[in-house]
Amino acid sequence: MSHRIAAKITGVAGYVPPKVMTNADLEKIVETNDEWIRTRTGIRERHIVENGMATSHMATEAAKAVLAQTKTDPAEIELIVLASVTPDMFFPATACLVQERIGAKKAWGFDLSAACSGFAYALTVGGQFVGTGTHKKVLRQRHYDFRFGLYGSCHLCAVRRWRRSSAARGCRFE
Repeated sequence: MSHRIAAKITGVAGYVPPKVMTNADLEKIVETNDEWIRTRTGIRERHIVENGMATSHMATEAAKAVLAQTKTDPAEIELIVLASVTPDMFFPATACLVQERIGAKKAWGFDLSAACSGFAYALTVGGQFVGTGTHKKVLRQRHYDFRFGLYGSCHLCAVRRWRRSSAARGCRFE
């Protein structure tokens, strides 16, 4: 019987684009209002991707932040799993673009096509690689401290048809 290795989260970081769209801004372009949005979703504002900013740019910034937070050398990363329904392109994988930009020269990566459940999906998949022992790196802990990159990055607000109020109301990226 094989022994399963427990995976753990050792750092959490994120990135949101600087441009903010408030509910008041949204009221100007679709038939909705702040009260309607807040009572149904709790959302007051959302961060909007500017033209020219791709999913890989946001994922790269999040990756740099978590590497700095955990004091991890990019060379220690063995795997990058990126969950998104808005990849930069279908080939190469957006995870590979992040891998190049952060300098994770020993890593390989792939994208998972998943929207709302993408983070949980990618976390489970990444955990399986650690749990089976195929990807492990012993670091700084008294026992095992496994490293793999897990990124969820989307910019669905950029592909929405803002003139349709049902589309605008559903954009929940804060």
